[in-house]
Amino acid sequence: MKGMFKHVGIIVLVAAIGFSMTACDSVLGGGGGGGGGAAGGEPTPSGSHTHQWDTWTVTTAATCVARGVETRTCSLDTSHRETRDIPVDPNAHDWDWIETQKPTTTVDGVLAGVCQNNLSHAENRPAYATGTSGLAFELINGNAYRVRKGTVTSGVVNIPAMYRPDKNSPYLPVKEIGYTGDISDSGAFYNTAITDVVFQSDNVITIIGSYAFSECVSLTNSNLSIPAGVTSIGSYAFSNSGLKGVSIPAGVTFIGSYAFFKCTSLATVTFPTRVTSTMSIGSYAFSESGLTAVAIPIGVTSIGEYVFENCDKLKSVTLPLGLTSIGSYAFSGCTDAGLTALTIPESVTYIGSYAFSGCAKINPIFIPAGVMAVGDGAFKNWVATQTINVRYPNPTAADAAWRNNWRTDCGAIIKYWNGSTYELP
Repeated sequence: MKGMFKHVGIIVLVAAIGFSMTACDSVLGGGGGGGGGAAGGEPTPSGSHTHQWDTWTVTTAATCVARGVETRTCSLDTSHRETRDIPVDPNAHDWDWIETQKPTTTVDGVLAGVCQNNLSHAENRPAYATGTSGLAFELINGNAYRVRKGTVTSGVVNIPAMYRPDKNSPYLPVKEIGYTGDISDSGAFYNTAITDVVFQSDNVITIIGSYAFSECVSLTNSNLSIPAGVTSIGSYAFSNSGLKGVSIPAGVTFIGSYAFFKCTSLATVTFPTRVTSTMSIGSYAFSESGLTAVAIPIGVTSIGEYVFENCDKLKSVTLPLGLTSIGSYAFSGCTDAGLTALTIPESVTYIGSYAFSGCAKINPIFIPAGVMAVGDGAFKNWVATQTINVRYPNPTAADAAWRNNWRTDCGAIIKYWNGSTYELP
């Protein structure tokens, strides 16, 4: 019998311990205030549980002149609540905006704001320049806009930095001109008679979409400056346009295939000395353009296939240290303008097939020791007045490394390294 009472006592003790672990404090709400109190604000006994508080929820927002209130509720008993003050928020104005100076196509206007909570609170904001009338805008993910031609088919196009569809909507940044997935005539300004593109100085453009200005033959800007924030220039973006010059910013990481293809008036492309991230230049990007000189920036590690193919006015090419790959046909057909000198950087390990075929005026050219592969016909149609200097000791060693097809149809003099100088085999 004593054993039985002993066990019962243990059970009661355990139950009591368990209860003490879940019991509320002696009064509801601690010092937090809130519901559940008796009339006159006296505390009332709490339920037999420890409060499991939900997160604080704003029930009255603070303003620039008044405190707000937030509340939390016990998930075990929703009649148990706490409230606390939210400090005055000096930035929580209730603005009434009036356009006191209308914006123009290119010049910001003024929005004057008066706070309805306190009329002494006032400030001005820009009413952003509208850009060319008739442009069409597409909302992107609810936080930015993409711009297209809309009804604009000719003349100078002014791209705004910000846009809102009506005075009750917030201004959002214009970040894209067309879309990277556009095709042919869906390009933003494809095949229009526009003559120039002007960006607001505070623009935040990041993408120029595929075919955006393709076939714009009247776009004859002598030095179109791509905005500094642009990271991507889509495929065919300016192909067969009338551009005469273009400046590429340091932040561009992607120039799509055929981006400036057949821009026959394009004499200059200005790259920064160094890009901020690896830049990819797609195949045919400047093929058949009117380029006379190009200096590839530090940070470009690969020149794609056909990038400068048939640029027959090209006279000067500078390739950066750090470049590792020169794609097939990259400079093929640069024959007529007098491209007499080209230095292949020591960092290059790959020269693609027909990369320099038909470049009949380069003399001499040195193939660095680190080149592991040279494609078929890389120097096809070179002539006897040209010299190729190879770091291998003889033709057998070079052919073993690159296969003998690398010198297919090459009529140039090929010299090999004897340990101190280049000489004929």
